[in-house]
Amino acid sequence: MDRRSFMGVAGLYPLIALLPGSCQAQGGQTPGGKEFVLAGDYGFEQQSIRNLQPGATINARNASFTVANSRNSDPSATMGCDEGPLPVNRYPVVIRNCPGVRFAGGRFDGQVPLTSDWRDTYCNSAALLVRDGTTDATIEGVRARRCWD
Repeated sequence: MDRRSFMGVAGLYPLIALLPGSCQAQGGQTPGGKEFVLAGDYGFEQQSIRNLQPGATINARNASFTVANSRNSDPSATMGCDEGPLPVNRYPVVIRNCPGVRFAGGRFDGQVPLTSDWRDTYCNSAALLVRDGTTDATIEGVRARRCWD
């Protein structure tokens, strides 16, 4: 296979991975655990997921979340990111104590100021926070826009 053919096939991989049922074993159960589904637009509502069976899959392919770390649209030295009227959602998805979890898909739409100085803009946040006993996690197929990191 030449390079051009390989690149064409490799470019299709994300689409193949997202096909319904591509990661399911017989009986509709995902390998190693159960499937937990997040679907719809969660906006500023934090989703906290805890204590799933080891090896469970969180299917967020049809879910969207808003990441917002600043209470104002233009933080500065005189008015930092913790001041202002805007809503915040610094940790839209929090996964705790879910060893071997697989998080698949999801769209994170950021409302993070991108033009102000980092020092004034940055209030700690993470679109996807994985902690407290969540070892060997896999995150794949996530789309993030205007989130910084």
